[in-house]
Amino acid sequence: MNRFLMLVSLLFLFKGFSQSETSEEGTREFYENGDLKSMLPKTYDQEEGWEYSGTIKLYRPNGILFLQGQLENNGFEGLCTFYDENEIVNYQGSYKNREKRGEWIVYDDKADSIFSERGHDYINLLNANQYDLEDADFPFDKRQMYFLNQAGDFKPYDESQNGEKYRVITFKENQPDFKNGFKEKNKDLIVTRYRWGGLELKFRKRVKMILVDYYDDGCSEPATSFVLKNRIRNTVGRIENMSFYVKNAVFSAHKMMRKTKYFKLQQCEGYTERIVIVYE
Repeated sequence: MNRFLMLVSLLFLFKGFSQSETSEEGTREFYENGDLKSMLPKTYDQEEGWEYSGTIKLYRPNGILFLQGQLENNGFEGLCTFYDENEIVNYQGSYKNREKRGEWIVYDDKADSIFSERGHDYINLLNANQYDLEDADFPFDKRQMYFLNQAGDFKPYDESQNGEKYRVITFKENQPDFKNGFKEKNKDLIVTRYRWGGLELKFRKRVKMILVDYYDDGCSEPATSFVLKNRIRNTVGRIENMSFYVKNAVFSAHKMMRKTKYFKLQQCEGYTERIVIVYE
């Protein structure tokens, strides 16, 4: 990315038109109603452009903390933590040199782990080649994913359980990649609608967790959104992307997931890389 695009991306880092104030400690952005939207670390105007290094915090419109992490030279470095609607940790792991490293874990709202990933070659490759995703065909080692079994032990991905205990959906040209037996109608879910950048799923099983990996190229309105709906299509959960840095949406709160019958994804400008669903 050239210096001009980097500067534009950082100046419009957060979605929508919101007020901001800058001090020696950094920049604070606010929603239109005055609630805090983000806290960015101090920025440095150097010959190479703008630099964001330090603690970053993003907040939901209701004031609940959504993400906290560390930035170094405009990229994540070290521990990164996502929070659910009740400000309970629901996804956590570490970055090194802007890449996911080590174990990343999804938790429910009782602090119980649901899903673990111990290798990130696929996602890191996609993020590193974000402008070539439409034609990308990167290898995906599903054995890097671990799922909790009934005995309470993490077991690596098993193709025979895809569609039974969990479902992993990969994408090609920004649409679901229908292969290896995955169709529009499956016994665990139905792909009710899909198009470039958009998707709706109807579940035939009770859902315990949804994890989405995506890249957002950024636009102000409408924001990239992820919506959960119940049987009568009332919204029970929603995430709108707030930052170009964020590349995951996670739903795992028990009561919310028990109500979930539909999942809708709509990209503004960007690409969906993968969806991981865990069933009860």
